[in-house]
Amino acid sequence: MYLVKVLAIVFAIAISLFHWIGIALTGALIGFFAKSYRSALLFSSLYAFAFWAFFIAYSATLGFFNKFIGLPLTYLSLALTVVLAIASSVLRVLK
Repeated sequence: MYLVKVLAIVFAIAISLFHWIGIALTGALIGFFAKSYRSALLFSSLYAFAFWAFFIAYSATLGFFNKFIGLPLTYLSLALTVVLAIASSVLRVLK
């Protein structure tokens, strides 16, 4: 069962590189496999912040960091990422 959880999360993270649906899927899988509602919220929040940080780091490697960091869209993307991951982790309640 542990291997299934790891493979599901790795698959969801790989999909999240493509667009927002992957972030929602990863949050949902984190929520589904979490042991409690609190851990689902914690781990989906950590995932969202880590995903956003990797996105900023990727932008920096392309040379867009200075242009990108001052835009309101940057912080809107952070908010959307966190909200989407946390909202989709609510699947823990349905389990």
